[in-house]
Amino acid sequence: MTSSVFETITPDAFAYLDRVASTDPGRSYKLRMLDELAIRAGETVLDLGCGPGTDLAALADAVTGTGTVIGVDHDRASADAATDRTAGRGNVTVRLGDIHELPLPDDSADRARTD
Repeated sequence: MTSSVFETITPDAFAYLDRVASTDPGRSYKLRMLDELAIRAGETVLDLGCGPGTDLAALADAVTGTGTVIGVDHDRASADAATDRTAGRGNVTVRLGDIHELPLPDDSADRARTD
């Protein structure tokens, strides 16, 4: 017996994350995350372990052009993908770094998220 529930080939990690985020439960989770963060225009938001930047655009929209979003990931390929995906957004920066030793000064963010 075969099942179509499981992947038969290991999927590309970035494509997999994008696909999960685009499902009904994924979208519901993302909306809830934004609601729970209660982000206001002009704030600075950290996305810790931002991966390929799946959530950076939504966070950038929430802080508006007057705020800042900083994505941090330890994986060079993820940080590069996130940088490429947000290239047109002047209020988003992506940094390569360890979330246990953030490449940021203390008290430099209003909100932070990770999952």
